[in-house]
Amino acid sequence: MKKICITISLAIFLLSSCNNSPTDKANVLIKDNMRKSLIIADSYEPVETKVDSAFAPFDEPEFYNQTLKLLKMGIEIQKYEDRAKLAKSSMAIWSDPYSAYSKNQYQESKAEYEEYIEKQHAIKEKIENTVNNIKEMVQQKPKFIGYKVTHRYRAKNNAGQTLLGDKLYILNNDFTDIIASYDMDSEEYVAFQEVVKQIKEEN
Repeated sequence: MKKICITISLAIFLLSSCNNSPTDKANVLIKDNMRKSLIIADSYEPVETKVDSAFAPFDEPEFYNQTLKLLKMGIEIQKYEDRAKLAKSSMAIWSDPYSAYSKNQYQESKAEYEEYIEKQHAIKEKIENTVNNIKEMVQQKPKFIGYKVTHRYRAKNNAGQTLLGDKLYILNNDFTDIIASYDMDSEEYVAFQEVVKQIKEEN
């Protein structure tokens, strides 16, 4: 009788393990990942997990990487545009042809101006290539790539304060691996979402 009870218990355990919901499966992966990444791992407390299908291109990590690359280059080119304007203003200030000192300052400002313009051109070329890559991805038909999981949690920061956090996970189609994860509260992710919104509205 004892052996029969053990066998039945084992069968029930195996059956329940096989019937774990997608949310349960996602939480197993997320819990392990969160404990590795948090400052105070023992303070981790899950709040809510939502599972949805993930489709390329918008949920694909490569799309995120290309978009983030584009945003960073946009910031970089703006920096060189501002510096070029300042250098051009300096050229105007030091344009006195009769002063040796002014001539020297003018040449330095001119060299800076030309350097910043050259850097702008180089970045613009990279931006064009990245934009073309994004366009190609957007034009592809949606393709199922796994699952996207939004996860809200509580945890302590390095000051010992308990805060809420939100992360997005992209999991493979059998819930055995994390393909990518993003901090949904970060400036990068918020900017990425704005780009996706604009692309979807235009298309």
